[in-house]
Amino acid sequence: MTDKSAKAYTHQSNRERPRKAAEKKVVYKSVLENPFRIRWPSIPINLQNIIFSHLTSLLDGAAAYHETQSKASRKRKRGWQNEGSKKKSKNSETDEDVPMEDGETGRSKPTTNAPDDSAAIQTKPVALNHTTCGINAVTKRLEAQVRQARRNVIVTTDPEGVKQVPITLVFVCRADVDPSLLIDHFPPLVAACNSVQSNLRQQVKLVPVPKGSEDVLAAKLGIKRVSVIALDAQLPGIEEFYTRLESVPALTAPWLMMEAKAAQLVPTHVKQVKTSAPRDMKAAKEARSQGRSTAKAKKRAPPKITVISS
Repeated sequence: MTDKSAKAYTHQSNRERPRKAAEKKVVYKSVLENPFRIRWPSIPINLQNIIFSHLTSLLDGAAAYHETQSKASRKRKRGWQNEGSKKKSKNSETDEDVPMEDGETGRSKPTTNAPDDSAAIQTKPVALNHTTCGINAVTKRLEAQVRQARRNVIVTTDPEGVKQVPITLVFVCRADVDPSLLIDHFPPLVAACNSVQSNLRQQVKLVPVPKGSEDVLAAKLGIKRVSVIALDAQLPGIEEFYTRLESVPALTAPWLMMEAKAAQLVPTHVKQVKTSAPRDMKAAKEARSQGRSTAKAKKRAPPKITVISS
């Protein structure tokens, strides 16, 4: 716990009732910091911009691909709806035999008017095959990666038992996510992945990107919103990221290491929390007790009945 910085919260509590300033006094309470807390990595803003620029260049063509896929899907859906309506109308009428090319007769087959869009669909960019987008999707991949690393190796022919390509880089739009509670689990989760990975080359690195990156990534991918993007180790051009991020340390959790190591003592870090307390504690307790008694008496009192005379 070498970082001694602490946030100062000045907003009023939602549970605190407004009181007169003369009834309260300022007090300081000592709080021990959680030794199991894992902090976000500190990356200079210029390096964030360079990394983000390279990331967006890899996603070129993704928006056009998703747009053509969406248009083709809508056209197929309309074709299926038209085919279904034609089938319903034909079933209500009498089936007639029609002559076929070989001279035989057979029932007429419904024709599909859905256009063939296979030629119009663009080729899927290579980067999309090695990219996972979204908070939930990336979280599931990292959790599966931890379970796979801790699981005993069993030889099997089951396709579900095939090991997935591990994630190696996780980009988070930390400055754009509100509330931050949605992404606070990524540092411990990434540290858990690195703690069970002995190969330093395969460790996961968590990279915050500059403010405003969320809208840029959404436009690049052609989707409404994206806050987290993960890249796997087989992405072409991943070495460029490794070279740029050599100075960024990989997050680890020593208490999750699979190999036993010598115990390391964490320096004690005591924070002072500024709060308030009643000047007369005895009077405050009596007032609180009186308020509770009054509230109970109101609940026990029978409801008042109002008689309206005509």
